[in-house]
Amino acid sequence: MTAGTARLNDLLPASVAEPVPASLAGFTSLAFDGKKIKYVARRLQPLRRVRGQVIGGKIVVAENVRTGLAVAMEADPDGEASDLALLPGLLARTRPVVPGPRLWVGDRLFCDLIHLALLAADGDHFVARYCSKVKFHPDAKRPAQTGVNRRGQSYTEEWGRLGGPSDERRRYVRRITVHRPDDEDVSVVTDLIDGAVYPAADILELYLRRWGIERLFQKVTEVFHLRALVSARENGTVFQAAVCLLLYNLTVVARAYVAAGAQRPTADVSLEKLFADICRQLTGLVEVLGTPAVVAHYADGKWTADRLRAHLDQVLGPTWRNWWQKSPPRRKGTPAPTEYLKGGHSSVYRITRGLHETIPEPRPDG
Repeated sequence: MTAGTARLNDLLPASVAEPVPASLAGFTSLAFDGKKIKYVARRLQPLRRVRGQVIGGKIVVAENVRTGLAVAMEADPDGEASDLALLPGLLARTRPVVPGPRLWVGDRLFCDLIHLALLAADGDHFVARYCSKVKFHPDAKRPAQTGVNRRGQSYTEEWGRLGGPSDERRRYVRRITVHRPDDEDVSVVTDLIDGAVYPAADILELYLRRWGIERLFQKVTEVFHLRALVSARENGTVFQAAVCLLLYNLTVVARAYVAAGAQRPTADVSLEKLFADICRQLTGLVEVLGTPAVVAHYADGKWTADRLRAHLDQVLGPTWRNWWQKSPPRRKGTPAPTEYLKGGHSSVYRITRGLHETIPEPRPDG
């Protein structure tokens, strides 16, 4: 998956890159998080003897914030393994294939003195949600500042150290806290200390882009069928996760060419609808021509990245279909009032003609 994605990077058109705050454009921003592989079929006899949720493997994935591609994955066959244990392996897989300097964007789970040091190695930097298990000691010589982010929320910006005075691992950071009157305050910490070069509003805007990795997991599970696991064994679930991530990346690249050819924003093209048509067309191609004919057509050995980019632009650019337009978000309507049927049931015939009877809703406690 990692090697395949590295090759896909050479095919991406410039239009696929999502903008990031200008002050952070010099970094390769990477959001990362872990996921348990669920929905394991109980085909193995030991699994049939237990009740409750059965989990396959555990994966931790890094996503390029600008392109939306899953660039690397680290895995453990034990779905109960900690995300923290997989972080060193993810960093080791990502750094050789993603140019630096890199800016890692993570959740509060990774906010500790051990793992922040790993993220900051090799000239990289981090933005992580603050976790109160690591004490923050404000710098008395540097007063806190306040401001308003792009969403109109007020924030407080502080400088100080994470960790106690006797801890050799303690680290000087900048903490930015967004105040939300109707919800929990959100704090992030970063080792990008210079507030003039890296404004607090830009840091907060980038942290919100961390939700891209959550949407990636949702798409991989629902659109690319990680929910329907082929294997009931732990290694098989990890293998299928890698395949689904690679299919996701391939469809992201195809969507970029389709959007560019139609002169539409990439975000307006439905990944789900496009993937459904890709599956249908590739199935028809193989069924009609056969696999050997398809492979022979593309097996001349002259497919450089430049040639393939031109081919994709020629083939996918003019193929826009209105059905690929992403549907607008559905508005939740007010639920209609309901009444409980007398006896707990009635027929369509009676209900549509008003011949049924209702009673007050039974209480849960009987």
